[in-house]
Amino acid sequence: MADIIDYIMLRLYKQIYTQNKIQSKDEYEVYTKIQSLQWLEPSHFGSKLDSINKPLWDIAIKELQSIERCLSPKSKVNSIYSCFKLLDSTYSLFTTEEGLNPACADDMLNIFPYIILKSKIERFQAHLR
Repeated sequence: MADIIDYIMLRLYKQIYTQNKIQSKDEYEVYTKIQSLQWLEPSHFGSKLDSINKPLWDIAIKELQSIERCLSPKSKVNSIYSCFKLLDSTYSLFTTEEGLNPACADDMLNIFPYIILKSKIERFQAHLR
């Protein structure tokens, strides 16, 4: 059934979603706000950036950017899911010295806004407002 939905979405994408290249006023305002927040660092979201998680977060950002090329809702959700899997793999590397306090899902949710900001997805961010 999911394959049928994907097929229909791929065939009807241009008719369902307008491919208007001109941004609306609201989209432009959100885009400029996102651009003005690019100075934010992971520490502003309660996480520290180090040599272990930086490359994986960069990959997560690229994975989230792939959502712009997705045409079906299923592929968009898969893109977000892949981003979260990458974030999970970064946090699974972190434990205390005694190994008693592994990172949890709350840690991933703290850094997800940073990933969204750095991905600079115009349409996606306009709808998050």
